[in-house]
Amino acid sequence: ANHDWNGSVEVPAFYAGANRRRYGGVFLRRDGRMSLESNVGTSTGSCRSDAQLGDGRWHHVAAVFKDRGGVQIKIDFRVKWVDFERLMVNDLVRLPMLENIRQIVADSMGSGTTAEDVLIRLEDATEKPTPVFWEYAFRCFCTINSPPETVNAKLNELLAKARLAKAVALAVQATPLIHLLVSSNFVVRDIIVDPEDVSLPSTAEVGSAELFVDGIRGHGVLTYLPEDEFGPDYIGMDGQFVLCGGLNGTAIDCQVQDFRFWNRALSHTQVRAVQPCKLPDLRGVMGGAFPYGLAAWYRFDGSFENSAPASTYPAAEGRDAASS
Repeated sequence: ANHDWNGSVEVPAFYAGANRRRYGGVFLRRDGRMSLESNVGTSTGSCRSDAQLGDGRWHHVAAVFKDRGGVQIKIDFRVKWVDFERLMVNDLVRLPMLENIRQIVADSMGSGTTAEDVLIRLEDATEKPTPVFWEYAFRCFCTINSPPETVNAKLNELLAKARLAKAVALAVQATPLIHLLVSSNFVVRDIIVDPEDVSLPSTAEVGSAELFVDGIRGHGVLTYLPEDEFGPDYIGMDGQFVLCGGLNGTAIDCQVQDFRFWNRALSHTQVRAVQPCKLPDLRGVMGGAFPYGLAAWYRFDGSFENSAPASTYPAAEGRDAASS
């Protein structure tokens, strides 16, 4: 894996939260293909390999994280006549409602947008227009990840604010048990989103990620931004890089050797050049100053030592097959 994000790893869901499990992982799927996924910060999406990994063969897998190549679109709207405080403590209502909103926002944008590309954050938007009347509401902040080539088409769809407002209101109304959280003297069909209270969409350039298997680029889109409202985030699983796995009590059955970390985003040509177990002369492949971007190299050839020259990263922890 390699990335060129400038954030420090030392800095301490569809619904973002401080206690959710973060990850940026390369997964071996049950069909023999590889996938790259991440929910670090406000990252979403996935990349998958086209070729299957074959038994009895060695394969080269590379995940490349970059600080460019992705776009985030942001839009927010206010949903009236739902009690925010009761909503936030009722998972049975809130979670299905958020799923409905994510799907509606994705469908409204089109151009290949999926519900997994939509992140949602909720805030209390209750107002008291008179001394005796409360207007219960919540504001829904949506962040939609997108490749640059489809951004303009998605923005055009979001400008139809009246259509989006109606679709979101219907999605909230269709949520099971939502009637339990509707304000007094109102019913489910009164839940509305005022088109005038839908913000104009904004965009920001962010990072992206790619997956290569045996030098062949996979398909899919992963937009990468390891920050959210809580600040910088880890790319590792809960702050660690791990090699592990299994399913339904069955341990993962494969071997891993030559696990390398690079501190720059390798190009497609460079990924292909470093495929062999024996690295080529990095001066010509990578350029720049020694050690040419190689931050750590774990060979797993009987030890867990870091064999990258001039590296300050520690040895890996674990045990190999011979000792298990």
